[in-house]
Amino acid sequence: MLNKSAIGNNQSITYGQNSKIASSIKNSQTYKKTINEIVQNNPNKTFSSTDCYSLIFPDNELDLYLGLHKTTMCLDGELNNGKGNLQVSITDFYDFEYWDYSNCKGLRKFVATLINNEAWMLQEMGILNNYYITVIFDENFK
Repeated sequence: MLNKSAIGNNQSITYGQNSKIASSIKNSQTYKKTINEIVQNNPNKTFSSTDCYSLIFPDNELDLYLGLHKTTMCLDGELNNGKGNLQVSITDFYDFEYWDYSNCKGLRKFVATLINNEAWMLQEMGILNNYYITVIFDENFK
């Protein structure tokens, strides 16, 4: 993702069901918790692609190239008694925000902040370009 940003193509990119990023999202605690809450609160619902939810990955949980954090998750499909198939579409604008160094606790967080802020600076200088990322995969609830 970072390489694409440096090339300057600015076109959106889509990752599918079998991509590494889809696997990382599906295995994250934030995604699991959010999708399970949605299913529990809507056990008998037909979702359309306009049924969207905010999905924010904390810095310490899921490091997808330090760029995929504040995402939108849209669902499409049908649940009956909490069972069914949903197509999950997660979208984010690949960009960097400045991180405050005062929150750095530990070497790993300091290094991540340093790398993020270098990318933020390159973005501000027009060297890195922003674009939309979409990750689409299916979820089957049995």
